[in-house]
Amino acid sequence: MKRIFFLLLIVLQLIVIVILSFNLTYQRDRILEANKIKHIIKEEYLASPDNNNLSYYYEPKADTFEEVKVDWLDYKPRYHYNSDGLHEEKDYSLNKPKRVNRIITLGDSFTFGQYLENTADNWTEQLEAKLNKSTCARKRTFEVINLGVFGYDIEYSAERFKRKGLKYNPDLVIWYLKDDDFKIINESFIPLERQITKDMGIERDSPEYYFSSGVVYPSWQRAIKEYGKLHSDKKVLDYQHKVIKRLLSIYKKPLLFITFPKTQVIYRNFLRNLSTNQNTYLNENIPDIYKESRAVLPDFHPNKKGHKLITENVFTYLIKNNLIPCW
Repeated sequence: MKRIFFLLLIVLQLIVIVILSFNLTYQRDRILEANKIKHIIKEEYLASPDNNNLSYYYEPKADTFEEVKVDWLDYKPRYHYNSDGLHEEKDYSLNKPKRVNRIITLGDSFTFGQYLENTADNWTEQLEAKLNKSTCARKRTFEVINLGVFGYDIEYSAERFKRKGLKYNPDLVIWYLKDDDFKIINESFIPLERQITKDMGIERDSPEYYFSSGVVYPSWQRAIKEYGKLHSDKKVLDYQHKVIKRLLSIYKKPLLFITFPKTQVIYRNFLRNLSTNQNTYLNENIPDIYKESRAVLPDFHPNKKGHKLITENVFTYLIKNNLIPCW
């Protein structure tokens, strides 16, 4: 009897352990789900099969909505991708109508409009609306087509313009660049960042990937530093220069670079040298949204107010420098 009782006791203990383990796993999964954040994973996007040189090139899927949940926002950002896979509220015809002036915007998450509640809050959408309410719209319509994608570097932006932008026959291209865009080349940076994230023991779908010990994107920040040790500024900038010059060889109309006044001097000089080319311009006085009150999100992306400040600045620059027709 004692032996049977002892065996029953062991069985009961095992049952309790299984129940507790299941409960802990369930609670852990609930917590992770509650804090799940959408992030860039190449495998979740349509990789382009016809470009073997860009191993990590990706594009959002056409005709979809992407809803993103982040634990530090009280709303869920919702991105609408049109029939061409662009973060836009609507489609644009390939045949440009008469009296239509088209602007293409390039860049990373700051152009894409990452973590904004609505697509309409993006500076590219606001710029289109503002242009069409201005006196310049008396005899024409303005279209601002957003080709920005979060996580893009200079090379990916140029590639997307060749694939997606040229066919829209733009009259002007606006390319938003900031410090980090000049520092890295995705083809060699992405595998380094992924390895560092793994080495740090950070799950890419966890809150720690975005915030940890007061640091925003800790593995990304460390990867930037390590990348700088492996690749000199000159080497990286020479590469970026070749990429942009190739784009300028196929696009001959006006191109406007925009950046912050606090962008490092070496990178502003890089853009200044490029802007000496015919039809190439530079606005290096985009508002410093980090000094403005309540103009950025917790992860330092511009919020709706930040995008509005950018819109006002770009609009004024376009009018002042006659980069859009007003007759």
